[in-house]
Amino acid sequence: QSFGVPPNTLPLFTAPGNAYLASGTTVYQLTLDTQTGGWNVTNLGAVCSAVTGCPQNATGTILHNPGGIFYEPSTAGGTYGGGTIFKISQDSSGAWNTTVLRSFNPATETYKPEYSMLQIKGKYYGILYSNLGEVFQAYPSGTSKQWTVNDLLDVNSVSFGQFYTALTSDNAGNLYGASGTGGDTTQCGGNGCGVIWKITP
Repeated sequence: QSFGVPPNTLPLFTAPGNAYLASGTTVYQLTLDTQTGGWNVTNLGAVCSAVTGCPQNATGTILHNPGGIFYEPSTAGGTYGGGTIFKISQDSSGAWNTTVLRSFNPATETYKPEYSMLQIKGKYYGILYSNLGEVFQAYPSGTSKQWTVNDLLDVNSVSFGQFYTALTSDNAGNLYGASGTGGDTTQCGGNGCGVIWKITP
């Protein structure tokens, strides 16, 4: 299937023959055509049309919950241009809408969320790639429209390296990640050959 803007996310398969992916802030539904073996694509909407503040460059695999809401990070856009966590949901009229849940400010914090987020017990986890690099936890903050973001671990260092993978987790809630450099700096040209690391709740 050809898209107007090449998708920069991996498809999310919610059932055999049913997938979703994001390109920019547009979410597409892909349904397998059992007769032709091809994919039928439904554009669920370029859902953010504001002049400023929209998420840009959505990354990673979208999260899709049973209520039909999609969650996604973007590496740019938002109020300050440092990226966002946003959701896409359908209203009662059938229109799809974008809500920015968190805008990252390059002037005051680590920013640029990349890859996918994990959802564990109502909280969301991911990696910010600017400055030190940070594994973050995000969740609704009650009265504020902006989600709370906690720094769990600064990972851009000799020990943890750079060029991270997306996070994964186990049944106990431990987080795991890997990097393309770091570790033993006597190896791989002084940069280290990479590490696998674990964060325990």
